[in-house]
Amino acid sequence: MKTKFSRLVYMSLIGILLTACGAMTIRVDTEVNDETDITHDLGLEASGQIGTIIAAEFDSDGFDSEEMRKKCSSSIEADEVEIKCSNLTQEELSEGDINDQAFNVQAFNVKVTKTDLGDEWEYQVIMVNDFSDNEELSDPMLEGMDLDSILRFRFHWSVKMPGEIVETNADITEDNKASFTVKLDDERERLVVMSRQKKSTGLFGACN
Repeated sequence: MKTKFSRLVYMSLIGILLTACGAMTIRVDTEVNDETDITHDLGLEASGQIGTIIAAEFDSDGFDSEEMRKKCSSSIEADEVEIKCSNLTQEELSEGDINDQAFNVQAFNVKVTKTDLGDEWEYQVIMVNDFSDNEELSDPMLEGMDLDSILRFRFHWSVKMPGEIVETNADITEDNKASFTVKLDDERERLVVMSRQKKSTGLFGACN
C-alpha cells in the first residue's frame, strides 16, 4: 500500500508533467546517545505544486500538545510551506501529527539497536528509505522525462553516532557523523550506520 507521501509525489508528477514548478526538501538531523536516547531536528521546505498539496493537508493549529507547539514552527502560504522542529523524540517524529499531516511515511521510524561486544558497545541505526519509489516512477506516462526537473525532491538525513563509525552506506562520513542525500530515484532500501564505542573503565571495571 502506498504511503501518503508516495501518493502526493506521484500525483504531483502526473499533474505537472510539463511544468518544472515543484520543489521539496526535507532535512532530519538525528543524534543517538544510546538506544533509548535519540533526538531529531526536522526541517521541511516545499514550493510549487507539491507545496500547494501539502499546504492544503497541513493544519498548523493541529499540533497535539503544548510541548509540540513549543518545539515546532510553521509558515504556510498558498504554495509555500516551511516547517521547523527541534529536539523531537522518536515518537514525536514517527507517530506525531507532523508526520500524519505532511508525510505519513515509514522512513521516520528510525531503529536503533545496541549490542554488547565485551569491551565495546556496537550501535546500528537503520532508517527505511520510504522516500524513493521506483515502481511508481516507472509509469509509462513518465518515460523519458527528466523527473528531477519536474519535481526537485531531496531528503537529507544526518546522524551523529556514539563512538566511531565502522560501517555505513552513507554518502559522506566525518568523525562520528554520517550524512545521506536521497533523490526520487535512489535505489537504497535502507539507510544504515554502524558504530562502536569503547566502554569506559574505572577503578571497579567497566562502567555501563
